[in-house]
Amino acid sequence: MITLMQVYRVNQPYVAEFEREYAATGEFGGMFVRHGCGSYALLRDKDEPRRYLVVHTWPDEEAFGRAQQSAAQESYLFQHRSRGWIRAVDDPDPAESSMIPGKPNDRYEVLSEV
Repeated sequence: MITLMQVYRVNQPYVAEFEREYAATGEFGGMFVRHGCGSYALLRDKDEPRRYLVVHTWPDEEAFGRAQQSAAQESYLFQHRSRGWIRAVDDPDPAESSMIPGKPNDRYEVLSEV
């Protein structure tokens, strides 16, 4: 089994849309579920509420690779439509230099999981 984690920093105007679409039943989160992930969870940082963690598990790397290939077009269209919602956490805004991934004692609340 492999587990993948992605950290997102959501731009303020898009928080509600992000939470809806990245939930396990949303368009983006549901894509993982439809393509065979073993589990999927969307978590919100309790200390920095615009910072999110997506955790998904797969039976093995081959299953994840097959899912990536079969969901490529669906993912591309969603990413294009949602451009501007998020920015990479590893490319922090200079005004928010405290946004460093993997800080000690990060605390998240579960928003959605399957």
